[in-house]
Amino acid sequence: MNDDVIAKYLSNELFEEERKNFESWLEKSPTNKKQFLHSQKVLEATIPLRTPSLNIENEWEILEKRLHIQTPAHWYSSKNLFSWYGITAFATLFVAIGIGIFILTSSPLQEYATNFGEQKNITLPDGSTVQLNSASSVQFKKEFSDSVRWITLNGEAFFQVEHNGKPFIVQTPTAIVQVVGTEFNVWAREEKTRLIVQQGRVQFFAKVSAKEKTQSYFVSAGETSECKKDESPTKPTAISENQYPQWFNGKLVFYQTPLKELTQELEYTFAKPIHIENPELQNKTITGTFTTNSLDSIVSSLCLTLHMHNVVRNDTIVVF
Repeated sequence: MNDDVIAKYLSNELFEEERKNFESWLEKSPTNKKQFLHSQKVLEATIPLRTPSLNIENEWEILEKRLHIQTPAHWYSSKNLFSWYGITAFATLFVAIGIGIFILTSSPLQEYATNFGEQKNITLPDGSTVQLNSASSVQFKKEFSDSVRWITLNGEAFFQVEHNGKPFIVQTPTAIVQVVGTEFNVWAREEKTRLIVQQGRVQFFAKVSAKEKTQSYFVSAGETSECKKDESPTKPTAISENQYPQWFNGKLVFYQTPLKELTQELEYTFAKPIHIENPELQNKTITGTFTTNSLDSIVSSLCLTLHMHNVVRNDTIVVF
């Protein structure tokens, strides 16, 4: 598989049938997955994000209608459209590929990304903090605007938001989270977004056009909701504190998590390819908390729980 196809997959530019074919190729062998993980590291480090052309004024109108944001009219005058390299600028909402939403002015765009097995702590312009998990990225303006604080996320991050009266918006490929001041975790992978709120209350939207009718929910502390691509968020449900994410404290918390998703999180955390040889095992669920001291210990526990075995082939852990 060539790097151009992998790059299009990572930026969500493949057509539906192409995406399915690629994911089938990915699951065929540990060698394919290893190639993908290697290419992903290289591409994320060397290839700049692709910014599609779009109707700026129309997209901003969608944002205003859905999030009730009042913005000075001159911000989105067609005379003030942006260039990527710093001409007075402003843009974008609901981008078709998964690079998120940017509202750009003359202030430059900040971008942070982590590799597999890496985490970062980031302080935003307003003093809010972001703890960025492995294989994730965030983007935001070096200086927030006067009316809204905007950040895009691919991957997983824990947010501690300062309360200053301005809306704080997190955009993922499938959803929008709007808050004022609170603490919450956002997981955005595999064409879905999962929200867990630890303090405060947030509003959770699907990322769709203004013409489409979808439900939005307020999610309060101790609740979770999930939003899949082109669907409304699920109704918030209560969770216990021991289900709160702890990856930033060296612990991985799983609650009825399918083995396929769990092993992907292990790949992100430990930068080690894992292949499930028996497809019937992929949807087996696991509930538990694991420390991130040893991948071997976690794999051994999983095998013991699900009556599996594991071997290492070509630097890939294979479970069966």
